[in-house]
Amino acid sequence: MRIITTLMATALLALPACKDDAEEIGKFTVDLNGNNMEFISTIDSDGRSSIRTMSPGGVKLILIDGYAGTKDGEPDLPVISMSLQSGITNNSMSLSFVQVFDESYETVLSAEGQFGQKRMDNLTIGDDGSISFDFSADLVRITTQSEEPIAGADGAHIEGHFSGNIPASEQQEK
Repeated sequence: MRIITTLMATALLALPACKDDAEEIGKFTVDLNGNNMEFISTIDSDGRSSIRTMSPGGVKLILIDGYAGTKDGEPDLPVISMSLQSGITNNSMSLSFVQVFDESYETVLSAEGQFGQKRMDNLTIGDDGSISFDFSADLVRITTQSEEPIAGADGAHIEGHFSGNIPASEQQEK
């Protein structure tokens, strides 16, 4: 599970700034414990994208981040991060993890590995890079450092939809 946390931390650091040069390339519409929210995925003029692809060891990953808040013109909490993953021998994608940073970067609401339940439906990925899917998850609050559940902390339920476009630079075989 440490590799997932490392990938997620790297992904969040790569969130493009929401300055004038950032373009929206995707949007999460979610219900998080009864609160309707939108999280935006962007790409900036330097090519830093909130939607990335990689293929470590023959496994295809699509990492998608979105932010709902800004501070001093930069992406800020809350932030959502998801990973879709295919198997080595099969190309069907599944939802690997869902994480929401809502309070700080020291704790996260998470559905990954042994924590929480997650589900993805209606995944479509077009030849043009368009991507959309529905998702739901029961999230557990864990610490990002030790990846241990926080005793007595409330979890959360999230459900929603993502629709966006994988940038052309991320569609190339890596």
